[in-house]
Amino acid sequence: MGIRIRRKLGYGLTDVQYDKEAWKFSDPRINASSFLLDYETDKPDMADYREWLETNAEDTFVEGWYFSDLDEEKCRRCRPEDRLDELVTHDPEFGEPGVLLIRPLGYRDWQRYDDSIDYYDANMGVGAEPCVKLIDGGLYPFMGGYVDVRSGEKLGDKIMWWVRAKNGGNVDPTKLDILAQTCGFRDHAEALEFVHPEVPAPIANLCRFGQLFTSDEVIRQLRPMLYTYWS
Repeated sequence: MGIRIRRKLGYGLTDVQYDKEAWKFSDPRINASSFLLDYETDKPDMADYREWLETNAEDTFVEGWYFSDLDEEKCRRCRPEDRLDELVTHDPEFGEPGVLLIRPLGYRDWQRYDDSIDYYDANMGVGAEPCVKLIDGGLYPFMGGYVDVRSGEKLGDKIMWWVRAKNGGNVDPTKLDILAQTCGFRDHAEALEFVHPEVPAPIANLCRFGQLFTSDEVIRQLRPMLYTYWS
């Protein structure tokens, strides 16, 4: 049958500890018995998830389904067509064992399989090796801002001055330090370590519902990324 190229957008981890000899997670952050990872467990259905969201989600519903920071028009494309366990990718056999990626419910266009353009792109770049590209900023339409990952505190608009300067290149390091300090950080290096895009609520909700992690703090460690692998 051969293998085919897969490409996925989402929020995830790149440093998952996984024992390939034993074929099991050795990372204390990961709940290996979560139904999102253990394919032999009974699966909650969409009705179970909706009931959970009605009790636990903080924001509103659109046509019965929860999507944070989206207006009604945008939500028309976000139909709950997926199985919940299909939203989490971890492929230690063909992909990178250290990568675990989560895709929001309904965003089927965040993944591609056996795509001709992706084949040509891979042939001109990384080839058939798994490749992860971290994305410096939230993924559209989840552009909800930035947080201090130590506390989960949402940072105000002022942090965007530092973000724009950091991304602009050729900026005086002293200016970067000053901009970081105005936002409460010791310097540019500290802001670089702890300021990251806010994880979209639909992804955080799925992680909590599926008990994917052993602590909610792990959700704050998720980063936007583009993951390419062959399987």
